[in-house]
Amino acid sequence: MSLLLVLLLCPLLAVGALSQTVPQSPKTFQELQEDFLILQNIHQQNLDKVRKFQEDFREAFQTPDADEAALRALRLRRDGRELFQSLERDQQRQVTFRNDLSLYSGSRQLIRQESAYSAIYLDTLQKYGQEQQAVTGLLRRHLQQLERSLMQLPPPARMSTELGLDFLLVTPPKGAPFYVSETPLTAEQFRALRQRMDGNLPPQELDRICLSFQKEGVSLPEAFTLADALGKCSGFPCSLPAPAQTAQLKAYGETLKQAVWLSSPQGESPQEKEANLRFGATMAQIWDPQEVTTSLQEPSHILRELPGAKYPELGCLFVTSADQGRRHRIALLEKRLQEEDGQAPEAEPEPEPEPAVEKEVAP
Repeated sequence: MSLLLVLLLCPLLAVGALSQTVPQSPKTFQELQEDFLILQNIHQQNLDKVRKFQEDFREAFQTPDADEAALRALRLRRDGRELFQSLERDQQRQVTFRNDLSLYSGSRQLIRQESAYSAIYLDTLQKYGQEQQAVTGLLRRHLQQLERSLMQLPPPARMSTELGLDFLLVTPPKGAPFYVSETPLTAEQFRALRQRMDGNLPPQELDRICLSFQKEGVSLPEAFTLADALGKCSGFPCSLPAPAQTAQLKAYGETLKQAVWLSSPQGESPQEKEANLRFGATMAQIWDPQEVTTSLQEPSHILRELPGAKYPELGCLFVTSADQGRRHRIALLEKRLQEEDGQAPEAEPEPEPEPAVEKEVAP
């Protein structure tokens, strides 16, 4: 059986070996001349595009409008990346031409005129390579500067999600800025979020869950789940506020009509340690600046509560970092840029540059 298989494969192996040993037919010298003229045109076009890119780069940030400056930077970044790819393709074409020229020269004895042209072609290709190396480094530096400028874009004062939940920027005198949801999670926002969490949920079951939310509130594990789901739906990670962040939300707390869960786990007070030892009860923390749950308030308005506790006066709100607002702003601008490009009339495909006789290099 194995012998039969070998006999059947031998002709195929022989054909494969033969195809690999057949030398490539070299181009004619006239074809090489035409190819070189095309290389000249493409190289000059790329240099012109680089000059235009530099002009646009110098003007990109000469506007006080942050969104417009960022939009220009995004457009430049896109154009710069495309130009970078065009330069790489140009280099590959030159490598291919050099190989074709070498193949032609190695297949015959060159006449005097062919030798002169070949020498000029090789010298010109070396010059092109040096020019491309210079503009490639320039492009790389400009693209890096564009990235830095985008990362310095100020986060917006407000950012919205598809679920109708807005975030407000909090800029404390000390510490890192962050976003907080404009209000604790409302019934409408909860319904929209639950629909996104489980699109196959029957309407009757969704109504039951939403009614429970309105009448009973949410426990800490449920609040954590909602924060995680909101992050997945909105595209940026969300969490419950940390106790330290409540100190920066004094004015915000004056408008709260609920107490809200905090992200901190069990506290370190003697009462909590004793409760944990006696009853195995791990306590959580809530923020209640308006004393809606009890009149026995602490100066920090931070109280202890069982993680599984649920009552209408206890809800949840969400926070995220200021960096997420910056990324969200850039994402919206990128979407706007794509929409502008989509509205523009589609450009016809560029024809392959034809040889320009006036650019022919004479020996």
